[in-house]
Amino acid sequence: DHGFTFGDVRPTFTGHELCSGDPWLRSVTIPLGESYHPNAAGQSGGYYPVLARVA
Repeated sequence: DHGFTFGDVRPTFTGHELCSGDPWLRSVTIPLGESYHPNAAGQSGGYYPVLARVA
């Protein structure tokens, strides 16, 4: 109703969870601000394809 589109990134991150052999997310970091945010591979392989699809 407000012009927003939801892009579900969960399928693109499957197999790249924190404890996987190829994680796309950062674990707990110091400072905490980057904890659980995607790394470069997560941005390009996880978020970008979903955002490009819904844009």
